[in-house]
Amino acid sequence: MLSELGHTVAMAENGPTALALLSTSAAFDLLLVDFAMPVMNGTQVAAEAVKLRPRLFILFMTGYADTSVLSSWTELGYRTINKPFSAAQLDLAIRHTVRLRPQASNIVSLPRNRN
Repeated sequence: MLSELGHTVAMAENGPTALALLSTSAAFDLLLVDFAMPVMNGTQVAAEAVKLRPRLFILFMTGYADTSVLSSWTELGYRTINKPFSAAQLDLAIRHTVRLRPQASNIVSLPRNRN
């Protein structure tokens, strides 16, 4: 879906893999991260990601009805999109997250093959 929306996507299977990608010199604008993941949850990954890249935009995905666990992040201006979502909803969430930048973004997406 992200590629179809025009973004360059680097996919990671888990948090440590995403953090390894963010530790490189590659350019990334956005971290799209699921809240519930094995190894590290989305907030744990985000906490480490912003240490590596303080200006990185983060968009959390969640299927949980109770998003209060993400409230400290949303209070800081990070955004959440609730699953399931359409491509149009994802596009809008990304645009709002990256402050309506018109160009495509380089995105790290987690987890890789989750349905």
